[in-house]
Amino acid sequence: MAKKGWSANRLGDLSGLTGSAVAAMLRGEKSPTLRSMKKLAEALGVRVTDLLDGQ
Repeated sequence: MAKKGWSANRLGDLSGLTGSAVAAMLRGEKSPTLRSMKKLAEALGVRVTDLLDGQ
């Protein structure tokens, strides 16, 4: 996300998730579901496996 220069709110808007949910996931306070990971990956233009690799 930082590589794209997006805020948690922006990524939330693009993925259909709330900005607060995205922020909580980034802080490690909330674990993403597979469904939310799919939405995040699609918004970022990457594969879910890329999210899991942390790259």
